[in-house]
Amino acid sequence: MDISEKEIQAALSNSKKQIVDSIVEHLKERMIHDIKYASNDRVELAIKEFMDNEIIPEFKKSLHTNKAFILKELENTSVSIGTEVSKAVMAKVIANMHGYRGGEILKKLVE
Repeated sequence: MDISEKEIQAALSNSKKQIVDSIVEHLKERMIHDIKYASNDRVELAIKEFMDNEIIPEFKKSLHTNKAFILKELENTSVSIGTEVSKAVMAKVIANMHGYRGGEILKKLVE
């Protein structure tokens, strides 16, 4: 079935408003999309510049100011980790001493 030029022109003419509305809607969506992503890039750049120029230098100053406290807390943490590991090892040794393995260990120590 061949469509004549007049039939195509008639179909386009009858659908002109829908075609124009569709094109306008597509252009709006595209513009919104472009503005959104362009804005996001600018916002991200502004945030990065603020972080690099304002926040990071102040954070470094704060770390330096609190260096002694931070080191002391790290030391305390490492000591408490060592204490917890020692408690766990001793609990395992005591548990083994009460069972069959404890008797075998004592025999070996006495021999």
